[in-house]
Amino acid sequence: MSPNPNTGDHLTLTIDYPIDPCDDNNDLPRQQVRNTVEIHDIYGSKKFSKEYTSNNISIANLRLRTGVYVVHITNVNGVKKEKMLMIE
Repeated sequence: MSPNPNTGDHLTLTIDYPIDPCDDNNDLPRQQVRNTVEIHDIYGSKKFSKEYTSNNISIANLRLRTGVYVVHITNVNGVKKEKMLMIE
């Protein structure tokens, strides 16, 4: 995730998939079908949510207030959470 801290102009996420040991075919393209990105404030309130069909995600004009946020990235491999700091 970059940049972090962020000014709200642009956020870039690159999602790398581990090989799924439960997938007999280890078919990575099949696993990369859907990524859901959610951004929550420190109180748990959802401020952004969108589904993507790409591993390289670009989000413009977040328009979030200064503060700490948690970015949730959900896909077939589970949920990854990262902290993001918004600054002016």
